[in-house]
Amino acid sequence: MEGGEIIVKGNCGSWTGDKMKGGVLILEGEVKSFAESAFFYDNKGTIIWKNIKIWENGDWTKEGREMREKDKIPIWI
Repeated sequence: MEGGEIIVKGNCGSWTGDKMKGGVLILEGEVKSFAESAFFYDNKGTIIWKNIKIWENGDWTKEGREMREKDKIPIWI
């Protein structure tokens, strides 16, 4: 994804956000795992998970960083 907006009202499987570079990804359900590439500095997009903005413009948000530090964001490495 390089632009636009995707809204997922259900659950997501593995590698969610893989190769994302921009746009807005809104996930309302559970996520089995995010792709590590979803959180690379060159992803200038936004990821909102369960109404919490966790990633924006190439970096973790404050809330996302806190969730990541507590291992609440499943990332497939």
